[in-house]
Amino acid sequence: MIRDIRGESITETWAAEFRGLFWGEGCLFAGKYRRCIGGRWYERVDPYAVITMREDDAPLLEAIAERLGGSLRRYHYHAPGSNAQPQARWQVSGLEKLSGG
Repeated sequence: MIRDIRGESITETWAAEFRGLFWGEGCLFAGKYRRCIGGRWYERVDPYAVITMREDDAPLLEAIAERLGGSLRRYHYHAPGSNAQPQARWQVSGLEKLSGG
């Protein structure tokens, strides 16, 4: 049985709907980071799961964040001559969070 971040069961229907949304709108990628601590460089690769949608779909992404964790951010691009619409992005990162551990 799959459980959310509060320990509640995730139904097969909810899981199937999330999979469909993620396959249609989501993205998996890995980010590489370098950091210098005490004169020594450290590298790390973190996996990310992201769903980006129009801002008026933010309530759906908020519901996902409440069940699966992660963060929700809103983006408003105002580049001159751009027709970009406001966006909302749900993101969870780190192997521990993505694997449920």
